[in-house]
Amino acid sequence: MAGLACALAASRRPGLAVELFEASDRFGGLLNTVETPWGLAEEAARAVINQVEWEALCGDVGAELLEADKRSRKRYIYRGRPRQFPLGAGEAVALAQGVGRFLLNRRGLRPAAGETVADWGRRHLGQGAADYLLAPALAGIYAGEIERLSASLILGRFFDPAVKRQPTRIKTRTVTPRAGFVDLISKLEATLRARGVALHLNTRRQLSLDDLDHPCIVATSARQAVPVIRAVAPAAAEQLDGLEMLSLTVVCAWYEHAPGDLQGFGCLFARDQGFRALGVIFNDIIFPRQSQYRSETWIYGGERSPETVDMTDSALQELLHTERRRLTGMAATPKGVHVKRWPKALPYYTPDLEQTMAMMVLPENLHLAGNYVAGIGLSKVVEHSQALVESVLSR
Repeated sequence: MAGLACALAASRRPGLAVELFEASDRFGGLLNTVETPWGLAEEAARAVINQVEWEALCGDVGAELLEADKRSRKRYIYRGRPRQFPLGAGEAVALAQGVGRFLLNRRGLRPAAGETVADWGRRHLGQGAADYLLAPALAGIYAGEIERLSASLILGRFFDPAVKRQPTRIKTRTVTPRAGFVDLISKLEATLRARGVALHLNTRRQLSLDDLDHPCIVATSARQAVPVIRAVAPAAAEQLDGLEMLSLTVVCAWYEHAPGDLQGFGCLFARDQGFRALGVIFNDIIFPRQSQYRSETWIYGGERSPETVDMTDSALQELLHTERRRLTGMAATPKGVHVKRWPKALPYYTPDLEQTMAMMVLPENLHLAGNYVAGIGLSKVVEHSQALVESVLSR
């Protein structure tokens, strides 16, 4: 997505020659939508936090956005049972005190370089909030544990000078492409071709010094960037090669609707509750589409259950059945299941990543884009990609 967003931003400049090289046989990276007999299955992102850059990109290529249903405003964290607020009275008081200090002295609570989210959270918000709010929420987003996540990388934006969020046309905070992410990718590709961008599939590039006669943006995962830049930036390639990566396993399952189904965005699991899943998303509640079934996406992997990427489909289905029965109290058999494994897909946002990116030196005309630079989330990736292109072309 970072590469497509960079190419789209560059294609808006009249007379600029733009080429996009893709190593695989399709564009979109992790983003892919699969049509199954039971409904759509998104293999990576299912929703996007709407921002003006994301809305503009979708509008530019003619991809209609679907707004999240109001029922998805409810979110659960499992602590003994699914709870919308999982803290006890004393833990809630400590959290309220920490929030008060943040509002009164935001700058004073800024994370220190190299500090982990666990250290920052327990110091300022209390043990309960760290373990039963921050830990499950961030594991669900970043797939890592707060003892190893960098507080600066994860929380730093909350301490930047207040910048008002620009109003979007769609007021709903959460959106998704109506016809699925694969339709958005297809429309992006068609728009780029129409604007004269040269698109190359099944093409692995290894940059040479001659390539750096003009700006080059390497918009891949951290690991995939290594062979691309090794000849022109060997030190940076070695640094990227040393970054820790996390695997994900996504299991989409469809069930008959039942009276006990939770109504909301999804449920995250505090790690001391014994679940191997990081969380479950209730797709049919967030974006009601024309499907007769209850649609759920269970997310495994990360540091909590890295072994799941190597499990067979039948073993994963048995694990899901056990954990869903514990969550819902129901022993329902799914109507259908779709499994997608993403080995070493996400960077681990540790202090090591923070330090690596701060120290990295790149030759002139070489630039990096992707989730290890911009952060998790398609809106962040698109925002960073657009800003990077504007910066490069203004020089």
